Amino acid sequence: MKWHDFEKIINLYINRFGKEIENKYIGWKNNPVWKKYYEGNLYKKDIDIVIKFLKEWGRMDRVIGKLKKQMGEGRFIEVNISAGKNCQKYFFMINKYKFTTIDFGNKISSEKEILRLKDINEIIFSEFSNALRWTSPSKIMHMVNPKLFLMWDDKIRTKWGCGYGARAYTNFLIRMQLEYNELIEDFTKIQNIKRDNAESTFAAIKKKFGENIKSRNRIAQENEMLCKIIAYNITVLIHSMFELGITPDFS
Repeated sequence: MKWHDFEKIINLYINRFGKEIENKYIGWKNNPVWKKYYEGNLYKKDIDIVIKFLKEWGRMDRVIGKLKKQMGEGRFIEVNISAGKNCQKYFFMINKYKFTTIDFGNKISSEKEILRLKDINEIIFSEFSNALRWTSPSKIMHMVNPKLFLMWDDKIRTKWGCGYGARAYTNFLIRMQLEYNELIEDFTKIQNIKRDNAESTFAAIKKKFGENIKSRNRIAQENEMLCKIIAYNITVLIHSMFELGITPDFS
């Protein structure tokens, strides 16, 4: 994806939802329940808050209702509490890493084991998928560590052909990291072109009107510089009129 295409998508999203989604996200992100996954002391009331988030943000009512019916209310809560406690040490192991810079093949060590980041990711995802299937785990993982994990859903999986499961989610993160790096590279090229154009313009103004400004105070200096830019544009217009035969319309 190119930067201009990405920028259009973001602008369309902002125009459609405005600040509503951003404020809603920040509200959930600041909820203290996510810290409980690092503490390992989750209770039913905490799982109830997480389920409320999944229903409100991810529209997971139907899936969660079906899982509760299959497992039973008590078992459903128990499995979610167990998943959170089992993942506590793994969340700690990767707490300092960021999606933009991490190598998913890196090995990370704890007191008892050495694992690759991709293995840790799949362990966490598998724990939550046992209780919540394929979409909700990514949403919980993101809220616990938003700097590392991305959310996905059925539409995203279909768009990128990711498949289902822990391995598919890891491959999705790696694919998105490549997309991110390509976007940054394309954005850098665009900025370099803009900078080159600006430097060329300033060089042309200095060559024609000199590089010194005679005004003493800041406002006068800015006005003098603006006058030079206007004068330069007039010279370009005159040149175009005689050399290219362009007839300007000032009406």
